[in-house]
Amino acid sequence: MENDYRDGTDLILSIDISGTQTALGHSDECKIAYKAETKSRTTKEAAAGKWKENYVASLAVSITASGFVHSADESKAGLPKLEDLFMSAKPIKASWKYRDDTDDKTPHYHEGNFIISQLNQTGKAGDDEKYDLTLENSGAVTKGTASASTGA
Repeated sequence: MENDYRDGTDLILSIDISGTQTALGHSDECKIAYKAETKSRTTKEAAAGKWKENYVASLAVSITASGFVHSADESKAGLPKLEDLFMSAKPIKASWKYRDDTDDKTPHYHEGNFIISQLNQTGKAGDDEKYDLTLENSGAVTKGTASASTGA
């Protein structure tokens, strides 16, 4: 029987560096969180039955990622570039997909504009230096195919 489980190593997060989607350098972890903010309303009919009705008020996506600080990242999507992007205080384009995720040989991806809401740098004695990154969506996040996108 074929192994149908996805390997977390294959989840690739890319960010826009000078107009080119570039995979996050020396990444070791990535988490994508989808959230729906709900609100409720109570109509006279619903109140009589004691049931409230919920609806989606807004959608959000947050991404947390971490990786190792490496000197080769000076020109790639590593800590030095992430610091520059954070300091610019502007939305950046981010996208993610699975390395070999194909349906009819076309990779699927998600993309949107994101704000870097947090960037941490950790250097423990006797351990590799790491960074942690948190992105929060700024506008719609879309799902498409790589053939319809440039560089995802």
